[in-house]
Amino acid sequence: MNWKSLLIIGFLGGILSLVAEINSERSKTVEEYISMVHRSLPSEASSFTNNLKSANMEEYTEKTLSLSRATEKAVRTAAAPRLKAALEGHQGSWAIVLNTFRQGDAKAKAAILKEWNESLSDSLPSVPQICALRAEWSRELLSERFWRVFKETQDHAIIQAVCFAVYENGGGEEQSHLEARLGTIESPTGKEIVQNALNWMKFLKIKDTVPAGPASAPPLRPY
Repeated sequence: MNWKSLLIIGFLGGILSLVAEINSERSKTVEEYISMVHRSLPSEASSFTNNLKSANMEEYTEKTLSLSRATEKAVRTAAAPRLKAALEGHQGSWAIVLNTFRQGDAKAKAAILKEWNESLSDSLPSVPQICALRAEWSRELLSERFWRVFKETQDHAIIQAVCFAVYENGGGEEQSHLEARLGTIESPTGKEIVQNALNWMKFLKIKDTVPAGPASAPPLRPY
């Protein structure tokens, strides 16, 4: 075996090792999301993990969407003491869905994008759905429907969720949407939420050249 063959084998071995490492990290990430779901819906979380290894992409995608529907129902029906856990569970389920979106095929992406848009509304279950976008960021999900909900809502939780999701990941286009919304919000609290996100977006662009960031904390989850 000549040195070229050894070099190729070594290169392929490195690639396979990297792929295995990436897949391992993805599995670890999904496990963390499942644990978020488990706190509010243990039976649904356990059901989701059954037969995952034998599921193809289409089956896996449908399992993730079914889980998000179950956690949405939990949010809508949760009594006050269990509401925070239900919100975290719904965020975890949508994080699994969006993780699938990022690595799925065209058919999976289309099914998830359809569900994403249909689920977005000016209501409480959309708050953790939007928050999930921060960890599983994809601009493909910043749809016309997404920005319309943000533009029309007066709900501080929805406004804060959008700011939480986009301030660190977003660029000039997202900043423009926030600036436009800032000019139309009537509520002082809503204006403060959006202005703070804009302050942090601008700081993150120049953070290596300035000694400190904004005085206020970065955008947080609303729950």
